[in-house]
Amino acid sequence: MKRYFPDRTCMNIIRLIILTVTLALIVCSYVFLSFIPILMWILIGVFATVGIFMGSLYLPIWFRNTRYCISKKEINKVSGCFITSKQLMRTSAVQYTTTIRTPFSKITGLNFLIFNAMGGKIIWLFLSRKDLDEILKLIERAVNQNEKETD
Repeated sequence: MKRYFPDRTCMNIIRLIILTVTLALIVCSYVFLSFIPILMWILIGVFATVGIFMGSLYLPIWFRNTRYCISKKEINKVSGCFITSKQLMRTSAVQYTTTIRTPFSKITGLNFLIFNAMGGKIIWLFLSRKDLDEILKLIERAVNQNEKETD
């Protein structure tokens, strides 16, 4: 059984996006709600708190708790922050896979892999390019081996 983890370089990019969105929301509330000071300061506090919570607590915990496992017989995903979820799929049930590679994905780690089966799917998020290519080769070998066994 081979284990994979989300690429940590992606966490910094997501933190940068969260920081940018938080600052934009704070500036918008300051500019457009200055005539209602109490509401403006409440929204600024909420936006700052949510941005700090997401960037400094939630993301690192989620990245630490997320792991993907693949073997000849099964595909497994465990993820979550405070509530963890587990997904399991037989390798023989995989009908097709979908890969999503963003521009500069070797640097950013924004690679996604979707395993599709009859009645369900498992999405693996934020894989490195090397891990993505390795997983695709493993799945291809497992599917080809299952086809030979059934023939």
